[in-house]
Amino acid sequence: MFHLATLGKIVNSLATREAIPAGIQLLQQLLAGVVALLVLCVIAALLTGALILGATFVAYEFLIANGMTPGLAQVSLGIFLFLLIVLLAVAVAACLRNIRYKFRRSQQQSPPLTRRMNNIVNAFFDGLLSPRLK
Repeated sequence: MFHLATLGKIVNSLATREAIPAGIQLLQQLLAGVVALLVLCVIAALLTGALILGATFVAYEFLIANGMTPGLAQVSLGIFLFLLIVLLAVAVAACLRNIRYKFRRSQQQSPPLTRRMNNIVNAFFDGLLSPRLK
């Protein structure tokens, strides 16, 4: 959902530029950079998954070659992979918490123009959505 705070930030960033087309061009460049970053993250995740899969196969073959039974090798690798998944989930949760903290901090430090625009837009939507009195 598109939040009004985001709208206020966009309006503020566009209003502080000398010309609106330059602000729109900057916004387009920012969005293109974000999309490129997301694509690179997906590619890196796929390649990392392929490396982990290959390393798991090599570790399994190594354990079998050194005398471990197939069942015990599968259980030990399963435990190792489970711990790896838990570690990655904790890292992702920490990153999301950090992003949420930075976003809230940036909202508190927003310029006065953004706060005024947010108040105006919120008042407009409050009036638009409230039932009419007759």
